[in-house]
Amino acid sequence: MKEFDSEVSNLFNGLYDTEVIKKNASGLYECHNLEPIKDGYSIHDVITHLNTNDRLVTVSGSWDIGSNWPYPQIFLLSNYLLAVALESTNLSLYEITESSGTYTAVKVVVLGVAARIRNISIADFGEYYVITASGLNGSTQVTEVYQRTAYAAAALGAVTEITDSTSFPTASTCCNFRGQLILGGLVTTQAPWTTLGPCSVAWSGIGHSSPVFSHGNDHSAGMLRLPWDFNDKGFVYKVLPLSNKVKVYGDRGICDLIPFTVEPVVGFGFGNVIYTGLVGPTAVAGNENKHCFIDRNYNLWLSTPEGDKNLGYKKHMETLINGQIIISYDPVNDRFYISDGVKCYVLTQFGLYSTHQLPTSVCDHNGTLFGFILTGADNNIRLTTSDIDFKYQSLKSIESLEWAVNADFTLFSSIHYRYDYLTDYTEAQPVELNDRGIATRKITARDFRFQLEGGYYSDASFELSSLIAKVKFVDKRNIRGRKYAD
Repeated sequence: MKEFDSEVSNLFNGLYDTEVIKKNASGLYECHNLEPIKDGYSIHDVITHLNTNDRLVTVSGSWDIGSNWPYPQIFLLSNYLLAVALESTNLSLYEITESSGTYTAVKVVVLGVAARIRNISIADFGEYYVITASGLNGSTQVTEVYQRTAYAAAALGAVTEITDSTSFPTASTCCNFRGQLILGGLVTTQAPWTTLGPCSVAWSGIGHSSPVFSHGNDHSAGMLRLPWDFNDKGFVYKVLPLSNKVKVYGDRGICDLIPFTVEPVVGFGFGNVIYTGLVGPTAVAGNENKHCFIDRNYNLWLSTPEGDKNLGYKKHMETLINGQIIISYDPVNDRFYISDGVKCYVLTQFGLYSTHQLPTSVCDHNGTLFGFILTGADNNIRLTTSDIDFKYQSLKSIESLEWAVNADFTLFSSIHYRYDYLTDYTEAQPVELNDRGIATRKITARDFRFQLEGGYYSDASFELSSLIAKVKFVDKRNIRGRKYAD
């Protein structure tokens, strides 16, 4: 019986992005520790745990995650490397310096009771920064706001609390937009802010030595109530700059703030509004060029200056149910890390994959990718195709698989198969690839998934060009004519 060569074409887009796995469609069923790149894959770029091998010197704080997810966390600013870590029942802020590969953490302020803090935001102004720490005390929203004294030595007292006032309302999140401090989620007892509630934003005036939100006849300061504030129940999780606008992310909606100037007033108005909020307060990250977020329906989105795009990936995001979802962005390598402390997905410009490293946060510092991470048990590399039936519903026989792969470590191939649509897949015994990349394993079935697997070596080389399945169409009960004939 004639054997046909069938090239598997759905290899190079990372994980599938649809809600239903379609047969013979683009996207992989599994893509683990293999990062999608242009026309192929590379081994997952290892994240160096900052507290490994006594790399971090500190006199206080708990720097291993353990059961403390999502802490500690790291933040790279223009002039500072910051971290937050548990200190007994409190969450403290540290400034980190580096010398000859050794990092030293100095505590600068206690942010508050850790159990009441779910969301850290930082507005970076160079030598000066503002930080908010917000969360819940029971069902009551609580937040604290702090500021860095510019040029002061790193020590307790270098960062001080900003008290709630008529000129500076307490808020739950903040960012720097072109020199203006943007606040979101106002939690204040001071007029005039009390009329707004937590589903609101405010922006500071222009031209002051420090942020001021109410200053006489300054028409560059202002405030807005957001459009998803139905019956005073909406809330703001994050404000982030994006090119020439500010994105506001809430629990029930997401919107653009567009700056305008109508003499003598300078302010912000609403742009595009999405009436679906975030799945959680830390389910968004990014910089001035792009943001990534997960909505309440567990869809993954990408926001760019051109607009918001729903990428899908719902089936994968729905698995992140074990802890608080944290998205962290590495702009140097253009990767978003998305984790709940049990699983982690990484979004690149070429697709989505999963990894065994589970970061609370990452940053590329002096050419090294650092973070605070947990390590999962599944540390192999693995690629598994989505369902393949060769567009033929009767039984087929796979004679062998030819993986056009170059690697400097041992790889194994296996076939997952099922005989009808009512049964689950069964995995055949894996076969080691021979020196030509061929795995011979004869399986007859209706549907198949083809898998390639090996150990994880961060410095290994891996190049995959194609996969050819050697197929015989052994069941011809539904064929008329000479299709697939000898």
